[in-house]
Amino acid sequence: MIQQEGVLVLNDAFALSHAFIDKLYFEELPAHIKPNSLITRDKNEILEFFEAHKKKMILKPLEGSGGRDVYLIDKNEKNLNQIIENLSGQGYI
Repeated sequence: MIQQEGVLVLNDAFALSHAFIDKLYFEELPAHIKPNSLITRDKNEILEFFEAHKKKMILKPLEGSGGRDVYLIDKNEKNLNQIIENLSGQGYI
């Protein structure tokens, strides 16, 4: 009912139930209410994103849930290449 009044609903149960991958659903949200994001399997694109965002990012698989294989990466991360290789081997990040 509130959507009909023009209120933005972020957790619309109907839309989420019909989303192919729920994380892609959030890509449709207005840019001013969501963090910058990138969906790719390309290591160079990920490294460029990392540099552009002050060497801080979260990496997680596009598919999956429950916080599994989610990494908070900062400038001190020593295994970034291995993490990217592992996650991209599973699919999109």
